[in-house]
Amino acid sequence: MRKRAWLAFKDKITEQTVDATMLIKLKLNFEDRFRYDEEGVPRVWKPSDDIDALFRKAKEETLALIPLFAQIKPSDPANAFTLPEEETSGSELDEPEFDFASSLVIFSDSKADELASRFRREADAYYIEAKRSLVSSISQVPAWLYAVIAVLGWNEFYAVLKSPLYFTTLAILAGLAYVIYKMNMAGPVLTIAQGTYDSAVNVVNHKLREHFAQPEPIRVPAESRRVEDRNGSRESIELRKMQ
Repeated sequence: MRKRAWLAFKDKITEQTVDATMLIKLKLNFEDRFRYDEEGVPRVWKPSDDIDALFRKAKEETLALIPLFAQIKPSDPANAFTLPEEETSGSELDEPEFDFASSLVIFSDSKADELASRFRREADAYYIEAKRSLVSSISQVPAWLYAVIAVLGWNEFYAVLKSPLYFTTLAILAGLAYVIYKMNMAGPVLTIAQGTYDSAVNVVNHKLREHFAQPEPIRVPAESRRVEDRNGSRESIELRKMQ
């Protein structure tokens, strides 16, 4: 009875430690350690952050969990448990001998190595993502460049402010842009603009093809050709008589 209960318990543990489930658990643990700080706040990577050290620490701590899942073993050897022997009935005589020590192993060393290798590939993807976000934040336009643009383009900016037509047009465009931004309509506006542009390009291409196309030859009906041939032959006969 105790053996059957233990085997049922072992089956439940095996269901919770299959490859896909274990990989998800390792990924979640790695994300909690790498992408979140000690207070549970998502990290926004800055140039001052030591991404390499945080990545190594989170990966090593996550890989250390694999041996804990690989075998049922108490942290204190004094709490080790051994399944008591039971009297075997007649129906259990033909069953193979039960090895309690081997039943404590959830998955083998080769499977643990394979699981660690798959997790490393997943962790490397998070590391590359963090590096890319850091590079994109560093590659932003510096503030002093806006000052240089303002100094070099002051004449054009003053001409726009001085002209009522340019200033009114600029104010209307700025107002439309503000309204579109506030109403979150940038996506639909861009879609409509792209569709209008594509339609205009198709119309222009169609007109150009019609303009440069070869004119079709004029087909003269057979009856009209016969009439012209008879008229031409009569005129030639009359000319001969006159000669």
